[in-house]
Amino acid sequence: YTPPAVDILYFLQCSTTRKFRQQHSTELYQLYHKTLSDDLIGANLDPKTIFPIENFLESIKSFGCSSLFHCIINLPATLLSGKKIAEEYHGQMNDAYLEHIVFEDRSSAIRSQFDEIEAYRERMIDAV
Repeated sequence: YTPPAVDILYFLQCSTTRKFRQQHSTELYQLYHKTLSDDLIGANLDPKTIFPIENFLESIKSFGCSSLFHCIINLPATLLSGKKIAEEYHGQMNDAYLEHIVFEDRSSAIRSQFDEIEAYRERMIDAV
């Protein structure tokens, strides 16, 4: 398991724009903590003792870089267009090639989509 801060940081990093994060991160952290606290109360636990907001916000600071790193590693492959992959690599699609793209080297697929698909390129740049 990971600290709750990792969940919210990774989610926001991968699914929102930089501008959105700059404008709304603080209120989203507070909402996340309140929701978690409500669940702890529902389980007859005291969130102020178990996981006070100050600890959560300190954890946000501690895990910011690692969550960004995970996003940088995972997002390019996660957002690849299956249709575009099928079009470009139609003749090469077999188990060995798919295993190569997934586990060894996906750089050609990522580079191709970065160069050719504006929305993909903008999302990759905006993620960081």
